[in-house]
Amino acid sequence: MPVRKVRNIGKNIVGKFPSIKNRKMVSYESLIERDVIYLLEFDPEVVTYEEQPLTIEFTDEKKVKQYTPDFQAHFRSGHCSLIECKPERFASQEKNLIKYAAAESWCDLHNQTFVLAIDSKIRNGQALKNIQYLSQFAHHIPDIRLLTLLANNLRTPISIHDIIYAIDADCPSQVCPTIFHLLYYQHLFTPLLSNPISLQSPISTQKELQDGFQSIFPWNRISLER
Repeated sequence: MPVRKVRNIGKNIVGKFPSIKNRKMVSYESLIERDVIYLLEFDPEVVTYEEQPLTIEFTDEKKVKQYTPDFQAHFRSGHCSLIECKPERFASQEKNLIKYAAAESWCDLHNQTFVLAIDSKIRNGQALKNIQYLSQFAHHIPDIRLLTLLANNLRTPISIHDIIYAIDADCPSQVCPTIFHLLYYQHLFTPLLSNPISLQSPISTQKELQDGFQSIFPWNRISLER
């Protein structure tokens, strides 16, 4: 349950995201937060997450202040991370560094990790755009016949174009949504960082082909960068 409401202060963009993992609408108050939600939804290691999860009190110049991180993510490993989303131009401001230090201290006490999600880093390369594209197929219900044909014909790596025409050359529009659905849930893999996903993209059952996601946001390893 969020400890405070998402606010529109005039310049930020607020909205709600239909979270599959949380089975509810998740509020965001910036486009960076929205983009981080896409990554949280896609990351198979993230079980659940919540916005505006808790408030941390800290002292600055003898004044008691409060700081609320943007998200808290819960991983399959049992680990948790607090996540703060910031534009690169604001990330190193002194007032923010003080908040981050308070968050790191809180995380040290509670065996969690503090993550600073900077816009330029999470939007590096094509990975985020590819994840956003694949998310359109998250609710697609695969045809059992196509799943069987894919399993029987998938000799990896192979291009999306070639597998489509190997199993149903007459109806590529029916095959593509199933492939993209499997890519989104990472039953199949394709390079994410280098190029936009297209019919020429290779797919494989091996995760090694997925070249970008962990390098763009290794959730369990990122700490505060100054």
